Amino acid sequence: MDSAPPQDPCATWVSAVEECFVAIRGRGVVWAPADSERAARWYRAGVPLGVAIRVLQARVRAWQFRHGVDARLPMSLAWYEPAILQASRAVVVAGPGQPVLQAVAAEPKVEARLAELLDALPRLLDENRNLIAQYAYRKTFEGLDAAQRPADAASEPDPETLEAQLVDPVDAIARCRQSLRKTALRGLDEDQTAQLDRFVGAQLAGSTLGKKAKELRKVALTEQWLSVHLGLLWPDLDGWHCAAEATESA
Repeated sequence: MDSAPPQDPCATWVSAVEECFVAIRGRGVVWAPADSERAARWYRAGVPLGVAIRVLQARVRAWQFRHGVDARLPMSLAWYEPAILQASRAVVVAGPGQPVLQAVAAEPKVEARLAELLDALPRLLDENRNLIAQYAYRKTFEGLDAAQRPADAASEPDPETLEAQLVDPVDAIARCRQSLRKTALRGLDEDQTAQLDRFVGAQLAGSTLGKKAKELRKVALTEQWLSVHLGLLWPDLDGWHCAAEATESA
């Protein structure tokens, strides 16, 4: 009895992405040849299938949160590409006629981290009814979402455009955390600001830390106070967490 011919691993991978994409998009969406070519490049770059599917789903949820559940989703896979490549830590190199992707080995914690941090924000907004926290979370959502959107999904991205958008997750999370902190601080009234200043001042009184270490401790204390009084959580590679109590070595 003749055995079935072996399946092309690339075709199988692309078909799985197509099935997910069509299921997400629905409404009679047609999987275009350009989408197949793009997905095949992701496969050749070593993008894990699970990462691709999780990020596609997360990007759809982000779109629906911004525009409403009935809003028309982006038609092309090009719109999802920056987030996919960031999640898999693929890099773009110049190729003849089109961008060429190369896989980069990544720590498991980094995979899909930006997409997953963004995906959690609607829940954080729903759980925290403090107006300052809500405003800070919404501004953070916009920043994280913008970092994963293409400059122009209507055209084929060139290598330089893609490369410029592939932000390092650790750096992006640090900027996100800084933006969240600054936005929350701007929302405090005079009494809250005075309370925060007294708390930080008391904790730093008599400190022998150097200038840089003292600034880092001040940031940690500020985040701790904002967690306690506004219920804010803070992003890192492991997700969203309440700020830990600052220590002398922080």
